[in-house]
Amino acid sequence: MKFVSIEYKTFAGEKYIRTGGGVKLRVLQFGDAGKPHVLFLPGWVTRLETNYPIIEQLVENGYCVDYVETRDKKSSIIPVEKMKPEYFTIGESAKDVEMLVEGLGLLDKDYFMLTSSYGGVIASHFIRNNQENESILPRKIIFMVPALEIKASFWMKIAIRTPVFLHKPAIWLFEKYMKWKFAHPDEPEEHYKFKSQLYDFEIRKVQLTAIGIDKYGGKMFPIKNFDGRCLVVAATRDLLHPIEEMVAFAESIGAEFVDLLSNKYTHGHVGGELAARFFQGRSFADLVEEIHNN
Repeated sequence: MKFVSIEYKTFAGEKYIRTGGGVKLRVLQFGDAGKPHVLFLPGWVTRLETNYPIIEQLVENGYCVDYVETRDKKSSIIPVEKMKPEYFTIGESAKDVEMLVEGLGLLDKDYFMLTSSYGGVIASHFIRNNQENESILPRKIIFMVPALEIKASFWMKIAIRTPVFLHKPAIWLFEKYMKWKFAHPDEPEEHYKFKSQLYDFEIRKVQLTAIGIDKYGGKMFPIKNFDGRCLVVAATRDLLHPIEEMVAFAESIGAEFVDLLSNKYTHGHVGGELAARFFQGRSFADLVEEIHNN
């Protein structure tokens, strides 16, 4: 399989899974379906190529990765009558995950979950909704630079409600704001990745998701009873996900915590190797030490 200029050598196939009310979500599968599964919930406005190094490393370690393209992604099939903010909430996406676990045949199986940013918020709602139903929950979960709460500033509230003919100027302004507010001066390439992704989405779905989050909430729920089964991975240079907040979140849920310094590591092969070792119960101290000593 090939998207953009990257060839995804571990690609095994795709499935469209019904999640209710006529909605269908695409799941891209990588690796051998007979291996232990990792359900991957990526971030908002995130392309596959950004996360592929993680996927590739997980497959190399003997996992099958089910990469979920959530409602905000271009591939999602949403009935016209449901192209409204109330159908693009985190709550609706959490219900989607329930149907995906069942549709992928992971119910009552030892599967793992890997989330990134916005995907972590969805996962927290999914876990809270099913706290008493262990058969549907993952054996272990990783929150990779999680977004603890997605809030829109006054100007963002205006920007996300702009009419169609103003979408391109609004995206341009949003990109400039993100660069000014969150781009780390030592890692311009990380902002470039973000910028390139902004123009590769179905804008209306992104807009509806933003409005849905603004109206109905975008806060991470604290999860319980996951002691020893949860890992929070942060990056000091990621100014969008402040390291102090990541540490506090990990402590609040009794999770292990790791700082990989940069998203080029969290979303690179190092992040994939760390994830595989955590799922397998193996030490990853040497990986972290090597990064911190470089």
